[in-house]
Amino acid sequence: MSDVIKGAKNLLFSFLFLTSAYFATLHFQTSWQTHVTNLSAVLYSLFVISFLFSWYFKQSRISFLTLLLLAVYLFQLNGISSSNEQLYVGVLFALLLLSFIKERGIATIPGLIQLTLFSLSQVASFGYVYAGEHYVSQLSVELALVVTLVLVIYQSIRKPSVAQSAIFMSLIAWALMHFKLIAMPLNILLIILLAFYLVLVIIESYFLAYRDELTSLPSRRALNQYSTTLSGKYTVAMLDIDHFKKFNDTYGHDVGDQVLKLVASKIGQVRKSGKAFRYGGEEFTLVFNRKNSEQVMSELERIRKLIANYKIVIRQAKRQSKNARAKQKVVSKKVSVTVSIGAAEKQAKQDFEQTIKCADQALYKAKKAGRNRVHS
Repeated sequence: MSDVIKGAKNLLFSFLFLTSAYFATLHFQTSWQTHVTNLSAVLYSLFVISFLFSWYFKQSRISFLTLLLLAVYLFQLNGISSSNEQLYVGVLFALLLLSFIKERGIATIPGLIQLTLFSLSQVASFGYVYAGEHYVSQLSVELALVVTLVLVIYQSIRKPSVAQSAIFMSLIAWALMHFKLIAMPLNILLIILLAFYLVLVIIESYFLAYRDELTSLPSRRALNQYSTTLSGKYTVAMLDIDHFKKFNDTYGHDVGDQVLKLVASKIGQVRKSGKAFRYGGEEFTLVFNRKNSEQVMSELERIRKLIANYKIVIRQAKRQSKNARAKQKVVSKKVSVTVSIGAAEKQAKQDFEQTIKCADQALYKAKKAGRNRVHS
């Protein structure tokens, strides 16, 4: 369900961004209409920048999208527009393929295989158009659009990513161009799309740098950056999952990852203006700006209870007999985890690192006192 919500949000953001950019461009068309023919240098620069950025930040599908737009632009320069059925269906098939392949380095064997698949998709599009013209009249370009749109939306919701958002909006723009529902030159539309690709890549690179991939919480780097904005009074709390190594060894790393995600989701519900970060391993950090330790103790206790009272269902395979080929029965077991929390309020002439160390000392005291408790 979380992926569905995330995918829907991504598509909504993409739609709003491009719609706003489109109407803003139309609004100021008097400013750029006299320079349309001189925008080639800008467009080619964006092609290069978009390709290099997406390649550098491991967004190979956006790199392929950039090359696809370049091919469309070059076709138009040679008199072949989006109204050409062969080109139109070929782009649809390419977008559909992009929606289902995985991110791979372009200059790698999997990347070369994907380029080969691209070539085959164009052969398939030629066969589709030829069959529609000579054998099966129902194979229209409208049918190709509907099928492609449904499958791309399905992938965008099932596996949300910045690349899926770029593919979806490129498909919408391509369909509107084919049916002549966009009132602007192709090079202006391509500039908007390439700028959109760059925004997506920059956002994704930011999240990779400042967001923990497993828990989706801000990372330690984000914590260090946030610490530079703090001044005056604040309280730092360090949280550690009790006996996490033993839990990991008993149930496996996959279950351990589920526990980290669970704890992160509960910590992420912090109130009183607290901000949650993953510090590293099984440690997390909460920062309460402009709050002293007394003001946050009740909230830390609420977080501790929230985690301790949550039951995790673990499913394990259990053999019914000693026979190696015997069928395995999946059994469920409910377990719970606890956290120890140490809190420290910033003292006069203390910096953030010193406050963190005080919170770590309080965490050690909480562990020594029996775990599953808050200490300041």
